[in-house]
Amino acid sequence: LAGRRSAHVIMACRNPDKADQARQSIVRELPGAELELLALDLRSFDSVRRFVREVQARHAKVDVLINNAGIIFHPQERTADGFEAHLQCNYLGHFLLTQLLLPLLGRSEQGRVINVAAHGYTAGKMTIEDPLNIGSWAPGFHARDAFAHSKLAVVMASRQLAARLRKAKSTITVNSCSPGLVRGTEHLRHSPIMRALFARTLTYPWMWLFMKSPYQGIQTMVRLATDPALRDTSGEYFNDCEITEITELAKDDQLGEKLFKETLKALKLPQ
Repeated sequence: LAGRRSAHVIMACRNPDKADQARQSIVRELPGAELELLALDLRSFDSVRRFVREVQARHAKVDVLINNAGIIFHPQERTADGFEAHLQCNYLGHFLLTQLLLPLLGRSEQGRVINVAAHGYTAGKMTIEDPLNIGSWAPGFHARDAFAHSKLAVVMASRQLAARLRKAKSTITVNSCSPGLVRGTEHLRHSPIMRALFARTLTYPWMWLFMKSPYQGIQTMVRLATDPALRDTSGEYFNDCEITEITELAKDDQLGEKLFKETLKALKLPQ
């Protein structure tokens, strides 16, 4: 995006040192790249709000929002805001960020929101009584299930937001996608396999062989961000650059609407 598309890219990053290293690496390859570093920790709603205020102060519009951050197999943790870490980092933080940036996205000729999910959403479970799992995350907690639930919420809320924007006659589109399993991202650093030396030594070469490169993993997001043919495409789930069928649970609009309303309530946002 920064290279071939000459886009001004805001890098929203939690770790400033790693962010600057990434920026320098990109600039070495693309000397003319316009990269702006801003601090953002999705596990803090205060951080999300500070980030949005900075973007609002510096920019008149946002053309594309890619919600890409995520954790998996993270140890059981409740954030300072009172939510399970996977839920807040993978879902609630992005939801709040998107809602607060909708006015700037609306100023673009055709704003696009891209929510990065994962194939693991298919293992997610959700009930209409407690769609956010707020009352049940601690007993019997398993990081794998927490991750799957958070990504299921991403897919379902994306459909709901797309429907709401369509009803409001907004030109903003919202789609979700899976990048696949991408190597070199430290995404699996908390997984049992990566923490066990013997298992890591035995399985990692094979995992490396079958995982995507970062370049391959980003292609679906690049298409969603730039393809003119997708100008009116909204509420879909993409895998390998194409629209992909989702599970029956993810299609449950009654559950999806309850999830969306409960999320707005949890974030103290207007219904």
